Amino acid sequence: MMKYSTAPTSPCGTYTYGQVEDYTVNIMSTAKENAAIVNPTKELSIYPNPVKGSTLNITNADSSEFSIYDLSGKQISNGKISDNTVSVNALPKGVYLIKVGNVSKKFIKE
Repeated sequence: MMKYSTAPTSPCGTYTYGQVEDYTVNIMSTAKENAAIVNPTKELSIYPNPVKGSTLNITNADSSEFSIYDLSGKQISNGKISDNTVSVNALPKGVYLIKVGNVSKKFIKE
């Protein structure tokens, strides 16, 4: 509510200048926003995707161990990440999921 040159005391009344609007704005914070501010995390990144060579690069991993699965859920490979890379040389062409810690990402081997 707005009233020209004075502070309004009631939403009801006659006004020569100004306007009356009826709405409420609630400004709140969520736990998710607070967690991001307190403990910012970086997202796991894999590249190149599709993989044309024999190496998949991994950055921002929260674990040094990985597992690779085919799309039927069968584990194809596992091991430790070495120098931020994983060898995918033995994999045939196809679509796979790599799981590092609690994060899974899809990649294509060409």
